[in-house]
Amino acid sequence: MAKGAHSAAGEAELPSGTGRRGVMRYLAPGVFVLAFISAISTFLVLTGLTPIMPTEAVVVWALAINGVLIASMTALIVRELWTLWIARRRRRAASGLHVRVVTLFSLVAAIPAILVAAAASVTLERGLDRWFSERTQSIIGTSLAVAQAYVREHSHALRG
Repeated sequence: MAKGAHSAAGEAELPSGTGRRGVMRYLAPGVFVLAFISAISTFLVLTGLTPIMPTEAVVVWALAINGVLIASMTALIVRELWTLWIARRRRRAASGLHVRVVTLFSLVAAIPAILVAAAASVTLERGLDRWFSERTQSIIGTSLAVAQAYVREHSHALRG
């Protein structure tokens, strides 16, 4: 049937790339790109690397935008998982292979991220433990006492 010709149901065929699948083809990458840009922008604003001051209103707006984008990404992922599950239930061709590919890709993407997060967590915890250990606290206390004694001595000398 030619493009634009009417089908038996009376609906016009849509050109490829339009309709629900065509919109999803561009919507999902667009949301992910926006989320990436938003995350970088939020980081730059919160660290003070932009002329925008991180006031309470700016932080609330940044978190709201990030929250909406995260919810949108989650909805898109859930929708794709639902579509995959329905195809698997209907025993569509290659749905089993699709499930295996998605599972393996998810594992390949998630395992390094989890390992990096665990290593960073342990490294940060050990680094912070050194800063707040008893020995460090006693060194800081001693240096504070020396500094206070120095200030007292010079204030007495200046009075004299």
